[in-house]
Amino acid sequence: LKAGSDDGIKVFLNGVNVINHHIHRGASPDQELGTTIDLLQLTNNTMLVINTSDLPDERYNILIDSTDGNSVTQITSADFIIDHTAPSSVLLESPVNNVSIRNDPLPFSFRAFDNIDPVLSCALRLDGEVNRSNIASTNSHTTTTFVSGVNPGQHNWSVSCADDTGRFVESNTSAFIVDRSAPTVQLIAPPDNSSFSDNILEFFYNTSDNLERNLTCSLIANGIIRGTRKSLNSVESFNISALPADLYQWYVQCDDEAQNQGISPIRRFNITTDIGIQAVSFQPPVPLQGTSTMIVVNLT
Repeated sequence: LKAGSDDGIKVFLNGVNVINHHIHRGASPDQELGTTIDLLQLTNNTMLVINTSDLPDERYNILIDSTDGNSVTQITSADFIIDHTAPSSVLLESPVNNVSIRNDPLPFSFRAFDNIDPVLSCALRLDGEVNRSNIASTNSHTTTTFVSGVNPGQHNWSVSCADDTGRFVESNTSAFIVDRSAPTVQLIAPPDNSSFSDNILEFFYNTSDNLERNLTCSLIANGIIRGTRKSLNSVESFNISALPADLYQWYVQCDDEAQNQGISPIRRFNITTDIGIQAVSFQPPVPLQGTSTMIVVNLT
């Protein structure tokens, strides 16, 4: 054993004080030599057991020098990890809690955290049952796995992750809705092919959805969105003003939270305007017998 110090030095091996010198000088490597020590006297093919319970969590390797009295053999082990600590947490990223989605397959993303293990082994639970296992998740990085064929309706999911020692941690449980059906939209009023002389109109419609109450609906007339509002699976209306006189085609489209879109049938209406005569004039002002005369009528 060799050590260097600029002050008194004591070296202990397995609780035995093998070097004990009181010195005053600058430190240099290997200044102090311990007496010859027989560390282990083992017969051939004997297993060497080392107690690692007091070692901190870290990556290690072992260097062993062995001699039979004639020659020395040195061997270094592969790197290994001593890990006394379970993974700290699993963070669910998507789908977020209570979201509505329509994808198939569905992507599930999460991050697992551990103090030392570079890759954790994770399992995805869907509605309480293991759906995917042995998912390799790099420590603190987002991992995404896909699940096909999840039925429409309400579901929940969670993830558990284990390190190489078998210690594990579980995430919170998050809920989501699978919705692949478009809302139903029905027009109520005005009736098809209605005519109006007033350009302030109210349009009534009805919406329904099999899983969601909150819909976003827009009224579209002649290809232009004239109004947008939230609808709650009930009879709703749009009040539209300042439409110029014209023939219109109109319908209502509604999107649910999963971006499924329902569109009503198309109806038509016409806005007309009363015509008034403002003035009548002749060109020329005094018609001459036997000549052509233009009559000009100004309308409002």
